[in-house]
Amino acid sequence: MTCEPAALSARAAAVLVVGLPGVTAATDPLAVQVAGMGVGGIFLSEPNVQDAAQVTALVAGLQAAAPRPLVISTDEESGRGAGPPT
Repeated sequence: MTCEPAALSARAAAVLVVGLPGVTAATDPLAVQVAGMGVGGIFLSEPNVQDAAQVTALVAGLQAAAPRPLVISTDEESGRGAGPPT
């Protein structure tokens, strides 16, 4: 039995953490496309956040659409990359 390496595009996608500008729902076409590409993670910033329930649904939907578990990240500094409100 031999193990075939994944295609270069799949290996490259797996190491990327990408943002989803303005996406607030996992059904957004950009979210569906990016999650399905096999990226390693998603970076959520202030424009992605409405409330806790919405973020929970967004993350669950992204995870469901991805071929492997995603790293979900955010930023705690003030400014454009601000994290979810507390």
